[in-house]
Amino acid sequence: MIDIQNASERPGSGQLQIVRQLQSHNKVRDASDAPDSPSYIRDRTPLKKGQISSRDLRDEFRRDPSLSILLSDDVFIKAVRKGIEEGVYIYKRGDLLAGPGDPIPTIKIDEETMIFTMEFAKNKGIWPRPAPAPAAQPAAVGGGAAVVTGPTPTGGGDFPPVGPSPEAVAGERPQPQLAGAKVFTAEGVLKEALRRVIEQAKTAKLDKVDRIVIRLFEYGDAFKLVPIANTVAGAKRGVRLEGSFMTAQDSTFEFEFNGTAQDASTMKDYLEPQFRAAKETDLKASISFDFDAGLALDGDAADKFVEKLTRYASAAAYVEATAEVK
Repeated sequence: MIDIQNASERPGSGQLQIVRQLQSHNKVRDASDAPDSPSYIRDRTPLKKGQISSRDLRDEFRRDPSLSILLSDDVFIKAVRKGIEEGVYIYKRGDLLAGPGDPIPTIKIDEETMIFTMEFAKNKGIWPRPAPAPAAQPAAVGGGAAVVTGPTPTGGGDFPPVGPSPEAVAGERPQPQLAGAKVFTAEGVLKEALRRVIEQAKTAKLDKVDRIVIRLFEYGDAFKLVPIANTVAGAKRGVRLEGSFMTAQDSTFEFEFNGTAQDASTMKDYLEPQFRAAKETDLKASISFDFDAGLALDGDAADKFVEKLTRYASAAAYVEATAEVK
């Protein structure tokens, strides 16, 4: 029982006093409040068993009276971020994995996004991330052509194929990789992934790479990177976007774009505000760069390329980067 001594300063707005009292007792939290501690949430919810979807975890705040009433999903998102930073939670959505020390990605609340306890993630081999396999050495075939001896990257079960040829028209599928191509892959923060791919190519004694493909897991990263990619000189720039969103009125919109970075920038200007206002969103994106004369690895051209792409788009841009040499 809560006794309120003073009446509202504004007659007719007495509910404000009730909300303030509930907030002072940590029974109600809005976007400006700090969340419950991650360990408390873990121990009070089914997450203590090791894993739960982010939507089910959020819904626990609507079922369990011992948890705070959340007036905004922002409080829940703060709690998940805090849990990741403190090493209590591991966050996974598709191929995106985030733990302590990582840039915090955009937190999604849906059935596909999973929250793990740190103990469960370690026991199941989810965390720490497995060490990347060393670059595969190509084997000689027939007249000396090289083939990739390691697995060809696919970007995950529901991820789109490697980005299209810049000459592709909308609706066309990308062409398969050339039989003689050498492929190097890395996944992580944008700058780190690009540098690792370039280092792998250097280790393989290559002078240049002909193609780099970046795959992005979050729409915020994709919409930020597309206009930057359009400014890269000396390369044909292709973009593939495949996604959908649900409006606040439960209307749905699905789309697929396959074309140039310049046209993609125009599409981005329309899609970005729609995604921000949407109730649910999904986007798979890839950006390809086909260098006219190859991206030289012996000078500073590769460093300038990485710096240009990551100067304004490196915060939480988890990517898979692929470099091909024909």
